[in-house]
Amino acid sequence: MALPQDLVEAILLRFPPSEPASLVRAALVCKPWCRLISGRRFRRRFCEFHRSPPRLGFLLNIVDRFDYVATRFVPATSFRPPRADHTLCVARDARHGRVVLEAKKTKQDEEARIVVWDPTTDERWELPTAPLGPSYNFCWTATVVCAATVSGTCDHLDCRGEPFIVVAVGNNENNDGNGVASLWVYSSEADAWGKPTPLSKGSVVASPTALVGKTLYFTIGGADMSVLMYDLATQKTSIARLPLPHRHYFNTLPMTMEDGGLGVAGLEGFGRLYLWSVEANVNPNGDIRMECTQNRVIELDKLLPVDPCSIFSGFLSYLHGVDVFFVGTIEGFFTFDPKSGRVRKVYQEAFDDLVGGTGIYGAIPYMNFYTPVLGAADSTGDAPSMGASSASKA
Repeated sequence: MALPQDLVEAILLRFPPSEPASLVRAALVCKPWCRLISGRRFRRRFCEFHRSPPRLGFLLNIVDRFDYVATRFVPATSFRPPRADHTLCVARDARHGRVVLEAKKTKQDEEARIVVWDPTTDERWELPTAPLGPSYNFCWTATVVCAATVSGTCDHLDCRGEPFIVVAVGNNENNDGNGVASLWVYSSEADAWGKPTPLSKGSVVASPTALVGKTLYFTIGGADMSVLMYDLATQKTSIARLPLPHRHYFNTLPMTMEDGGLGVAGLEGFGRLYLWSVEANVNPNGDIRMECTQNRVIELDKLLPVDPCSIFSGFLSYLHGVDVFFVGTIEGFFTFDPKSGRVRKVYQEAFDDLVGGTGIYGAIPYMNFYTPVLGAADSTGDAPSMGASSASKA
């Protein structure tokens, strides 16, 4: 006796999103199950039921002894993108199911080109040439957000098929290490970059950004450690100094706190992780003053099963939404949950064992829901694929 479809759907909705292969196997049971799982309605309900998207993997920026650069998608689940390696690319950031890649057409290409990629569908959008200056030699970073962030009308559980915005910040370096920075915004609806917004002096730090409400936060170095704030709704920018100890100037990143506010994490040499909460106060003259309160000091060197000297301060990322840190060491990559203290090794290979003579100089975690591609299997026996999903937002 066949189970009612409502009951089947209720069971399938409870499959763990961190094991997407289980949905693929379920879709192979019969055509009705395949139609159900591949439908837009099921995908939307699946996202709403679980709320927090799983970490499907992360992107490593790899360079070999011949300065050959590539970005590699390293799976953390059974999901495998159709295209894992992107040659002559550097991953800059990932958010709302998409990844920002800096791409070159040849090793000699000096233009900064930006490509937005969705690993679950393998869709790629090559943006118009960004006015960012020479590729790789230019100090800049970029991030991507769902365009509905501006209006607040999207819950970001499934932004597939929705327009997006890319925000890039960069500056030409002067001999003193500072430069005049500018901010550019790209809209996928207009397929064009807007006019640049000049910023005050400062050295842009090419690290992942934080999104708090409708405001993006970028890290600015130089004589003082600062944050650049860009309000997506008002399109206004502001820069405020972070009163942090000088030793953290090059190893900090903004983060979204559990209460939805702004925080900062700093990784000191040999594995000491500092966490601050940040509060912005506006003076009567309109200037913004940041106040940092140290919340915790976590001794990662005592928690990670590695030599403290192997912890890389430049390989710290924060998984927004699940409140987990992503730490790189010479012996592999680990996640750390500051609430439970749980440590997991998420990549087994040592840095030196990736490819002969290669090195890694950046890692970007990727989070998204995945549901299988195709509708019901047809008479040829075609089955759902683990490589991509064509379902769009309901």
